[in-house]
Amino acid sequence: MRLGRAGRIAIMAVLASVPRAAAAQPANALGGRIEVAGTAMWVNSTPLGGSAASLTPNVNQPPFALFSAAADLGTSVGADLRVGYRVSRALMLSVRGGVSRAVVHVRISGDAEGAPDSSFAGDTLQQWTFGGRADYDLRRWRFASGRARPFVLAAASLLRQSHEGRVSIETGQVYDVGAGLAYTFRDRPASRLSRWSMVAELLVTHVRGGFNWGNDARTSPAFGGGVSTTWGRAGKGGIIRH
Repeated sequence: MRLGRAGRIAIMAVLASVPRAAAAQPANALGGRIEVAGTAMWVNSTPLGGSAASLTPNVNQPPFALFSAAADLGTSVGADLRVGYRVSRALMLSVRGGVSRAVVHVRISGDAEGAPDSSFAGDTLQQWTFGGRADYDLRRWRFASGRARPFVLAAASLLRQSHEGRVSIETGQVYDVGAGLAYTFRDRPASRLSRWSMVAELLVTHVRGGFNWGNDARTSPAFGGGVSTTWGRAGKGGIIRH
């Protein structure tokens, strides 16, 4: 069967379009993209619990309360680093690690001899976390020509705390849920570091275990802000226009 000139031209056009379509697919699909982000984290203070110091008589009488003590874990400030892999256009899975420190504040009240209530700073906790995180882009809510990308997140991490001169070690778990906004301020598709973004996150942090005075589960708000960059050339059309 012989093809006319028009048929040959049509076949050549189809064959020529195949490499271009294959080359464009990775940039549009965002498959395999690696993102590195560093954020400064601020976690609000939380109550650690308390107890009463009591004197128990030798005879069959109720205990005598000497005073009551309660503790709060002060505002913790630290840094969080994560490395993520974009498994789809909207979903990124990451490993994360963080370090922070916070001061334990102790309050003394109800002294049996009438001493005024007092408070003082106790131990300083050094805190480390390591775990995983999932980010999901809310693609329909993008704005600013696609440069501003809201997202939601969930994370789970192991917690390790040291105090008393790093002699005592406490362990626990940290769970985070929240939302954030990433704004791309530099988009360089031909560069290895193809996208630079500013990131802001508002979280609810739930801690189980760790250092406490009876309040084993604590929940507090947290805020993070930092910078992220995407590794790998985006190809023609950029990486954020997906």
